[in-house]
Amino acid sequence: MSGHRPFSDLKKGWNSERLAANAARKAKLTAEMVSLEQLREGLGISQEDWRTSWRCSSRPSRSCPRPDMKVSTLRD
Repeated sequence: MSGHRPFSDLKKGWNSERLAANAARKAKLTAEMVSLEQLREGLGISQEDWRTSWRCSSRPSRSCPRPDMKVSTLRD
């Protein structure tokens, strides 16, 4: 992808106040993240019900434990 730079490169010119605000926002978002497995358990849905409602593969455990699930993966 031409023209794309790592986020760390973009942050190099930031002052300490902006870096601190970024770190605080990152910590807040990380604390709010929930895995699909936690979501399923919190809703009281069995893996079979999850598979049926999301039309997952026949092995829902393949998709559920991943904390880095992407929307495109769910869409597929």
